[in-house]
Amino acid sequence: MKYTTRKNPFNVVEDLAWDCDSKFESSNEAMETLNYYYPLSSQNPKKMVEDWEKVRGHKVYHSRNFVWLGEEGRMLRLTQDELNFIHPIEGNIFNLDKLCAIAESVKYADEKIPLECGYAAVSFKDCCDILEMQKYEDDYEYYEWSADDANEVYFQIRDGNHRTFGALAAGDDAYVYLMLRDYDEYIEWVKDGKPKDDYRYNTFLYLDKNLV
Repeated sequence: MKYTTRKNPFNVVEDLAWDCDSKFESSNEAMETLNYYYPLSSQNPKKMVEDWEKVRGHKVYHSRNFVWLGEEGRMLRLTQDELNFIHPIEGNIFNLDKLCAIAESVKYADEKIPLECGYAAVSFKDCCDILEMQKYEDDYEYYEWSADDANEVYFQIRDGNHRTFGALAAGDDAYVYLMLRDYDEYIEWVKDGKPKDDYRYNTFLYLDKNLV
């Protein structure tokens, strides 16, 4: 799947985090804010990771500045190349202190910061889907329509918006769970022999190549 370098259609990270580098007056303020919103991540990161690995039996994924706690086989890595195709759930209210604490704390933390992964719905949008989005453009935040946005895979963050977009704003990648309903449908598609006539074929094809 080829990704473009256009700023359309979604510019969430750019809009939300443009002033994160001046949000806090000191490193202490940034780390205190991280501790307030994510105490497990900042107070005892090693124990948090160990609990997820050894007690829960979940898998640990690494990006440059973060340790992501997820479930093997159901995770997607969202990269900086995909920023234009990642957007929040409609109506999500962002707390910029919370988001910027994630984005800025990487400058001062002594080790990688562990975070529980958020959840994302994934969909391939063809020209008809994009035209439908154009009709309701005012209902989409951070969105500017263009016909060039067709035939791409899009990621809607359903939970963990601050963690996901905060990491992306730090210039890092982020791991997310695939929504359980989407995952179950993908598994059924695989069991059925990966039929090409399924209307979700392009979405499932992406998942088939990228779930980790």
